[in-house]
Amino acid sequence: MKPTTGSSVMRRIADDVREKVRAGVYKPEDKLPTSKALAAEYEVTAKTVERAYDLLKETGDIVGRRGAGMFVAPRPPAIHRHSDRHQTEKDRVHLTDQERSTWGAAEATTKLPTDAFRFEAEFSNVLADEKLAEIFGIDVGARLLRRDFRSYAGGSSIPQGLTTSFLPYDIPSRNPELFDSSREPWPGGTQHQLSTVGVEVVEVTEDIAARDADPDEAEELGLPERSTVMVIEKTTVGLESDGGRRRVVDYSVVLLPAARTRLTYRIPLAPWSS
Repeated sequence: MKPTTGSSVMRRIADDVREKVRAGVYKPEDKLPTSKALAAEYEVTAKTVERAYDLLKETGDIVGRRGAGMFVAPRPPAIHRHSDRHQTEKDRVHLTDQERSTWGAAEATTKLPTDAFRFEAEFSNVLADEKLAEIFGIDVGARLLRRDFRSYAGGSSIPQGLTTSFLPYDIPSRNPELFDSSREPWPGGTQHQLSTVGVEVVEVTEDIAARDADPDEAEELGLPERSTVMVIEKTTVGLESDGGRRRVVDYSVVLLPAARTRLTYRIPLAPWSS
């Protein structure tokens, strides 16, 4: 069907904005002109510009932020998450603070140096619901330490992913420093934190699923509408040094944007018995 004049103008506006993004006139995360401003420039209605912006959102060129306007889509570094990272983190537990501080989860998944990142951590005390109680083998209503983490690369305002971790309350209670969010990022990560209270990590299970991001997740991750996220549920089992009791010592939920995430798993196989 031959496009109407209105749709032709709408597509021309979208093409012009896209070209300015590609040419670097508008850079990642730059705020775009308002619909009213572009409407005046092109001598069209604001509704036509809004349709052009809707088209650009569908193609992932721009994102909307509620109450703030339209922005060029961010371009955070790609994420490559490898199963070997857990053993690498364990191998580094007994290194010095300085040695441990040069490498962590964010650095491992992006290959960027530590000074390329900005970290945020927020801790709170919560009560276990039925799911968390079953995971940890504790009573419903038992206390947990909830930890929310965000890492930002290269000056971006968009986090690499959204991570929420839960620890049984008795674990950080043995080392009050573990309650202090200002100490994050902790050199050596969670495995070193657990080692300070006599827990050795012996098993990590990751359950991975894909689903549509909800509107809040898409906005925080700088994703177009109807984007897909990977949800990684990581369950960490530790061995207590005072008696050798095995227990779940950390349960984390990690949300990663599927379009810029790659997962690699190396699975050693036992040899055939002779």
